[in-house]
Amino acid sequence: ACEDSSPHPPRQPYFGALCNATCFGTTVGRRCMCAKLQKGPGCNVSLTVAASASTALAKGAAGVVSLVIPGMPAFAAVSFPAGALAAAVTVEVQAMEFTTFAVASSDASKGHQVAGRVMSFGPPGTLFASDVTVLL
Repeated sequence: ACEDSSPHPPRQPYFGALCNATCFGTTVGRRCMCAKLQKGPGCNVSLTVAASASTALAKGAAGVVSLVIPGMPAFAAVSFPAGALAAAVTVEVQAMEFTTFAVASSDASKGHQVAGRVMSFGPPGTLFASDVTVLL
């Protein structure tokens, strides 16, 4: 495991094969584990949910979950054909936006900017008996 010390305030543990990358989440061995709304290899990106939609679908039912993305002339949707779901499930679509893009001073990605919204589809682990269509 990497030592729990870092020259970057606030003190964050290192992670990675060489123990030289800063983790803004929680380290487990040499891995950096992010909280739910943290993303990126070092968990240095924070997100907030800008919009969300959900629809309860019965086992075997066809359906669509769609979401208009705020501030953009765009939408996201998931379309399920009849028989795609083996169990009843509430399907979620979320549009998230970056609230923080924390970058350590030695990070090579310093100066990068966000290109757009991050989309999340759930619930995690849902298995489909046939193909579904995701539109972005």
